[in-house]
Amino acid sequence: MNANKLKLTLLYVEDDKDTRERLSEVFTHKVETLYVAKDGVEALEIFKTHHIHLVISDFLMPNMDGNKLCSAIKKIQPLTTFVLLTAFSDSQILINAIDVGVDKFLQKPISASKLFNLLEEIEEKVLSKFRLEKATVCLREAEKLHFSLTGM
Repeated sequence: MNANKLKLTLLYVEDDKDTRERLSEVFTHKVETLYVAKDGVEALEIFKTHHIHLVISDFLMPNMDGNKLCSAIKKIQPLTTFVLLTAFSDSQILINAIDVGVDKFLQKPISASKLFNLLEEIEEKVLSKFRLEKATVCLREAEKLHFSLTGM
């Protein structure tokens, strides 16, 4: 494992084969684990069987668009970060995306620096959440020990 890779599990969803291949190559070098899907239906099946930290998805895709995918994912795991890639700037599309739980937007064509900054930001959130969960477990164990020793 490359020590420079971000400790993230990313699901990348893109229907355009050339774009999917190019960005997948970039993501392979940036994140620890990468899953790739060609549409929302395939992505949802991958999501259901793996622990995913971050979903980056195109908006306009066959079978299931990015908003429908986001809605389905948020019903399963509300805390998963969902980033929508779109060439559209129509405010109604963006409002609908916010309504279904999209966390961030990236405008196509994608700026590499914005993308990498976003990945680093998400990794920090994931690590912070992990540290908080670990501290909570330690606190609960300490409370159990305290109660068993004091009889309270």
